[in-house]
Amino acid sequence: MSNYHKEQLLGRVHDPEKVAFINTLNDDELNALAGMYTTASSELIENHPQAELMHAIRVIYYRQVIDWASEKADETQAEIIKFIDSPTFVQYPDFLLEDSFVSAIKNEMMQNHSKTITDLQGSTFSKGPELEILGARLVGDAPNQRVEILMLSNQIKPFPGTNEYMIFEQDRMDIPPKALTGLLKRNPTARTRGRGNEVYISMESPYPGHYGEPQYTEVVIGHFGEDSIIIPIEDV
Repeated sequence: MSNYHKEQLLGRVHDPEKVAFINTLNDDELNALAGMYTTASSELIENHPQAELMHAIRVIYYRQVIDWASEKADETQAEIIKFIDSPTFVQYPDFLLEDSFVSAIKNEMMQNHSKTITDLQGSTFSKGPELEILGARLVGDAPNQRVEILMLSNQIKPFPGTNEYMIFEQDRMDIPPKALTGLLKRNPTARTRGRGNEVYISMESPYPGHYGEPQYTEVVIGHFGEDSIIIPIEDV
């Protein structure tokens, strides 16, 4: 049975360090990770010298979370590299001061379910998306250029049979982040939502359905100040 459990684990866990760790485990430890949940298996994991790693492997296995060195993780890394290698890429927050980026921001009315970037960094919930902006690139040709934003967040998975999502903390579990993209926009001064002149990212929600989140959201990252200078939300 131990060989069966090891094969099952290695079918889901791909990070070389985790794989090497799995290969050191005895039958009881393998059973605790890949077998049926019992009080004894839970206590074995909790009391193990590498309890955090044991817990992470069990979650990756049962929840089918994406691990390092997996095909999906490699695809995500390739997507990030392709975005960053764009000839127009500028890291955050430097692009907020680039005339070519500022002039390409489109006006669009912000919805009433907007958040700020600080809402999604170090969430007020016990776990959150920990949204991180990497940078931006220009897409298309003038005068129809758009500003596309690249972000990273914690991985999420839906609870079976519900619209709610479980959030997996990448730092704690040592797993790859999820890559997200969105478009940078400006809330018009003549507005019905917000105070006007907000600079926001129109994007797919990092956790749609979680705590009532919509499928799409607007995330405010700054405001236009005097002389059309964008002030990051942290400095407002």
